[in-house]
Amino acid sequence: MKYEIIKTSDIATVLTLEDENGKKLIVNFADNLDLTFSLRLLDENDGLAFTISRDDEQIFSIFKDFYEAITSAKVDERLSSSPVKDGVITWVDDYSPENIGESFIIEKADENTFTITFKRALGTRIKRAISVRIANSGSRYKLFTKFFMSLFKNMAELISNLPKEDVTTLEKKPN
Repeated sequence: MKYEIIKTSDIATVLTLEDENGKKLIVNFADNLDLTFSLRLLDENDGLAFTISRDDEQIFSIFKDFYEAITSAKVDERLSSSPVKDGVITWVDDYSPENIGESFIIEKADENTFTITFKRALGTRIKRAISVRIANSGSRYKLFTKFFMSLFKNMAELISNLPKEDVTTLEKKPN
């Protein structure tokens, strides 16, 4: 797996995980403090799943900790909807009406693999990127955003501490 980290401001950071086929999972922490998970495809016919395998032990371990924490969390349904059902995490874009917007599903495929499968919004044209926003303020899953923020923080820390030859690091400061 290839890694890239881009600092676009004092706050905003973009993390990219690229698999051996060139498909990219992009996690963006924006200046508005929201996270965006995106899948960038090589072409429009690529599958909509990104795999995290035990072959990449450090990223796999971070996803495993995230998965165990979020799937075991208990929540009062009067306070927040839960994105977890039967061990599957489903997140619908927070800026879209529920069950209509683009979404992703994270599931443990087996003991060695997590799969993040993206779903296009109904009626959208086929494109090479799909993005799902996780709003840190106003999310329908408000009690669960902290798990995604922790996932992002742990991935950023790992990628920042990998040997320089394994990571592309860019800083783009606004003018």
